[in-house]
Amino acid sequence: DPIPVIQAGWGVNWRHFRGLQTEGIDLALDSQRAKMRVYNDKLVAITLDGASNISVQGFQSQGLRNHRNTKKIDLNVSAAGGGLINLATATAAELIAFFQGPFATMLRTNRIPELDILWVSDEVGVNLGKVYVENGVTVGTVQSYLLQFIKVKEIRSTYALVGNEALGYVRSRDVVTPLVGMASSIQALPRPMPEHNLNFRVMGAMGIQVKADADGLGAVVYMAKLT
Repeated sequence: DPIPVIQAGWGVNWRHFRGLQTEGIDLALDSQRAKMRVYNDKLVAITLDGASNISVQGFQSQGLRNHRNTKKIDLNVSAAGGGLINLATATAAELIAFFQGPFATMLRTNRIPELDILWVSDEVGVNLGKVYVENGVTVGTVQSYLLQFIKVKEIRSTYALVGNEALGYVRSRDVVTPLVGMASSIQALPRPMPEHNLNFRVMGAMGIQVKADADGLGAVVYMAKLT
């Protein structure tokens, strides 16, 4: 699994920097915050999908969603263990049927006793957060009710996923490992004279290794409309 290097930079005009300092505004720090949002978005993208332009000795950079060892459930078809369901609009009964059907089959096939966490898109999270009523009695949210019947310890929403999409895994280094080649660090570039502008660079290196055993079994599961 290749380890991509991620880097970004930003600069601040020295006159603007000094001028705003007199008003208690740190333009360099404000610029850093803005750039770090872009940098962190890139880290998330690499974690999920790898870097499509990076291949080392025939091995493509891949992430949690598209890794060759990630076990996938196609939510667009019912063939080959998939399930025709939209997690963002499905009813509680439909969700239970899916998680006790195709989802449970995927876990059994890969000998996964339980997922530690299942990340879902915000749209799915909203659906799971709806009040669930059974026989005229409110028994909680759809999510709290669902967790009683499925092999998942925790469900969380994330804006990194969109629409009919979910990603789960077992928290174990035998299952998935972040490959940190270099921790992210910020360096100020040389500025020999006071009237030179301020320039900074942030740099890190990280990839994702999704593992499978000798029988090809794994414990990272991705569900989405794949076809």
